[in-house]
Amino acid sequence: MSFPKINRVLRGKVGNRVPKKLSAAQLSASLASLESRHQQSRALLVKRVRSIHKQGRLKSVGFGAKELRTLDFTASELKKAGYGMGELIKAGYHPSELRYAGYTAVDLKKAGYTAKVLKGKGFTASSLRKMGYGAGDLMTLGFNAVEVKETGRYGPSELLHAGFSQSEVNAAFGKRPK
Repeated sequence: MSFPKINRVLRGKVGNRVPKKLSAAQLSASLASLESRHQQSRALLVKRVRSIHKQGRLKSVGFGAKELRTLDFTASELKKAGYGMGELIKAGYHPSELRYAGYTAVDLKKAGYTAKVLKGKGFTASSLRKMGYGAGDLMTLGFNAVEVKETGRYGPSELLHAGFSQSEVNAAFGKRPK
């Protein structure tokens, strides 16, 4: 940061003007003071926005989901305030946050999340199975036979049919090879 810019930022924080020779300790103290003021301003803003939220007017006032996310609003709060899944996705909410907000795995699938993306975001074989993905799909995504078996939906024959080897199926069901 240039000296003139630091001077503008810190003006009033260490007297009227920043001295030309500002020690590291003075600069550190000044920046800490500035950060403290920023945090106080942010806290006040959050308090005011939360007050508007309690009145049920967030959306009508014109706040965007992305702005509210930066103020630590959860996907659940925004859903209750009338923001749709598309707005929450654009605001950057993680699929697991959307799920916690009450959107189902099927809703996420309809919103365009692929099984591969959801698996990469930490969704389990069970949750993907509930979305309608079959044993073969789960295998293709990289889930092993044990994980697919633990969805509670598939037996040995379904896993074999999906493409798992006999030894993988035997291991998943605790059978010893013959």
